[in-house]
Amino acid sequence: MPKIACVMMQKDETYLLRPWLAYHGYLFGFENLFLIDNGSTDPEVRATLDEFSGKGVKINWEHPTREDYLAKGELIGGTIQALDEKHEYDFLIPLDCDEFILLRTESDIVCAREPVLTYFASLIGEKRVLRVPYQLANHPLNPDIYHRYDFFKIFFPAGTALPIDHGNHIAFDPTGREPRDTRLLHLHFHHKVFDLKVGQARQSWIGGIDLDDRTELETYDGRSVHLKNYFLRGRDDYYRGFLDMPHFYAPRFRALLKELDAPIDLPTEPVADPLQLRITEADASSTDESNGIVVIVPAAPATETAPARFRALRFHEGHYLKANPALAEWAVEPTIHFLLHGFKEGRPLRPAGDARSLSVPDVKAAIATYLARDSGGNSKCLELGSGGGPRPAGWLATDLEPTDNALKLDVTRSFPIGDAAFDYIYARHLIEYLPFSAAGVMLSECFRVLKPGGTIRIVTASIEALFQLIAPGRSAETDRYIRRTTETYMPFAPAPMGSFVFNHFVRGQGREFLYDRATLELVLVRAGFAAVQDRARDVSAHPALRGLESDDRAPEARALDSLILEAVRPIGQNIASG
Repeated sequence: MPKIACVMMQKDETYLLRPWLAYHGYLFGFENLFLIDNGSTDPEVRATLDEFSGKGVKINWEHPTREDYLAKGELIGGTIQALDEKHEYDFLIPLDCDEFILLRTESDIVCAREPVLTYFASLIGEKRVLRVPYQLANHPLNPDIYHRYDFFKIFFPAGTALPIDHGNHIAFDPTGREPRDTRLLHLHFHHKVFDLKVGQARQSWIGGIDLDDRTELETYDGRSVHLKNYFLRGRDDYYRGFLDMPHFYAPRFRALLKELDAPIDLPTEPVADPLQLRITEADASSTDESNGIVVIVPAAPATETAPARFRALRFHEGHYLKANPALAEWAVEPTIHFLLHGFKEGRPLRPAGDARSLSVPDVKAAIATYLARDSGGNSKCLELGSGGGPRPAGWLATDLEPTDNALKLDVTRSFPIGDAAFDYIYARHLIEYLPFSAAGVMLSECFRVLKPGGTIRIVTASIEALFQLIAPGRSAETDRYIRRTTETYMPFAPAPMGSFVFNHFVRGQGREFLYDRATLELVLVRAGFAAVQDRARDVSAHPALRGLESDDRAPEARALDSLILEAVRPIGQNIASG
């Protein structure tokens, strides 16, 4: 089995130190754990350090100051480089005390030693820096459930150790090579009850301003910017933030820690009912472990008096790919897709032939019923890729998978709709998620099912607008968008920088092909459309197409709707041949 070193710095980690040492000692051997103590004074922590030092853990007591903490990246990176030079280890891993290494399989999250080490063995010989592509962060009030946390962390195969940043996110590789993503992940016990979390954030803060100066803090965008919201928002807002995301249920990890006599028992506190996570329904598959890991997804939002409702189901990567074969063609990582998009879109978790799958209505018949309905002279309106959200009265909403508000429609295939059936078609932030050739199929089908004289409205992000993220002299609105996006998705970034947001937008969210105006007009014309016109958000000459982009996003986020074109199927023109 591979020999693996872990290096960590901590100070007075009362709740997590013993579990961290016991678990990683179980995985890799206590003699392969290297701990830099940053001046612990808590008697319980000091006793734990002495206990595990006796088991073989190497403890460095020489860096107790705040200045040493600020130099954490240099100290941990230097330790790893020195160990690598001895050629004793197959892998060298920087970790924080709230991070625990596990393995992600297609059907489970694994903490058992043998499969974890077997996976590490499969990586021996790799000469690139390796990466944990994301973490699963804990819920502060509900043990054993974890949500995707958009942090990546790096580690090193033998002979590749490099200087690293403060948070173990980046290896400063002069060759510029991208790290290789692995199937390893961290359970990250980042979240604590509110007061404890604020205190921890204060201790970890390395920014250059006074945390008690709220005015300065609101506009601050330097180091530790990802922590500032803990000082700006209140307790209820903190807990409310966990109610709009899916969670994994992974009880085996804490059960193992109990077996190792090192339980994680984080403090909890009572909160109001609307802030609590309640599982109120379960998929029939949730009792069968062969269907994968239990995932808890939002079923209904909280109200002023009632908590949010969640549904339990089972997720298996292999089943999900079989049920959604286009994901394989698009090279989308299935778990990431499900967490970011699939659960919102109501995508099936298993193939349609599987008796455990959700039933799918007869889409063709449902569309025919809509078209035959007497609408009092109103137009027939079709939305593609709706995501299942509500639409104005009279619209027929569709998506790749059915929801309560949307019928199933795969836009990359022939639509189950007769020719010249609709007056208007609307597609917002759909076309950029399709391969270029698939977008051509969609637009040709749109041309076919539109009535002569009918109008299509396409809303997408523009390459030109994205270039503004890295352009000199950019607007204050663009700066606000960069800052907000960095705080939300990339707290590891050294500062709010357009380059990080650009890469997140293009690489981190599954987009396939981004358009400038000329290219989008070209594909519309190739499909047969004419009279292509630019439109502003919510503005159209056609009442049915007005106000469709209205939402409650921040103004700078609405800049994503930066390219809006309408085009017409000419009267008297036959279906384009492509």
